[in-house]
Amino acid sequence: MNRDDALRQIAADGKLDAAALIAYANENHVGGRDTGAWPGMSVFAAEGEMIYALVRALKPRQVVEIGVASGGTTTHILTALEANGSGTLYSVDLDPQAGVSVPAALRQRWTFVTGDALAAPLPEWADFVFEDGEHGFDFTKRMLLRLKTLNPQVILSHDALTHLTYGEAFQVLPAFKEALGTDRTVLTDGSIAGLAYWFNADYQREPVVPVASPARAPRKAGKRG
Repeated sequence: MNRDDALRQIAADGKLDAAALIAYANENHVGGRDTGAWPGMSVFAAEGEMIYALVRALKPRQVVEIGVASGGTTTHILTALEANGSGTLYSVDLDPQAGVSVPAALRQRWTFVTGDALAAPLPEWADFVFEDGEHGFDFTKRMLLRLKTLNPQVILSHDALTHLTYGEAFQVLPAFKEALGTDRTVLTDGSIAGLAYWFNADYQREPVVPVASPARAPRKAGKRG
């Protein structure tokens, strides 16, 4: 499946503007493992472009990311938030050195927490979630069920179809289906990883609570001196 057809499928399922998603994807030049820009288990370039396009289109105020590694997907997300001019990213990874390649210019929108994502503190809510942690069935299912409680508009899981190449060590899609009730995926040309996605029918955008201004003491009546 080429990238644009994958975006059209996602757009149809999420009731989004496919042409806008494609235009956003074309803005992105962060690259991926297949372009040599990022190592090993990073996203493929087309996958990163799709994640970027969704962040641009949905304009999340808070994104949660599970699994950082060198920071390829982190950079795609932060680049999209920067282009939107709003939003923050909260990422969790076991490795305190994860995200070493995330550009310094993007880090003002980023909070990075080290620890086991099943136990690490998470925000109370998120508009957008990207999950790319341990790919076994138990971890993925438990992680997705926890992430669902944040009531995001969309959840994406990477390596949803890697089991077709590397076998049963990768159990993302069965866990995704059991946790979220869907097995919708896209696999772009040249990728062996794939993305599973879920749109939340019960999503409600959390209101932004304004910060109250400091109260002023009432002025005493009387003559001005």
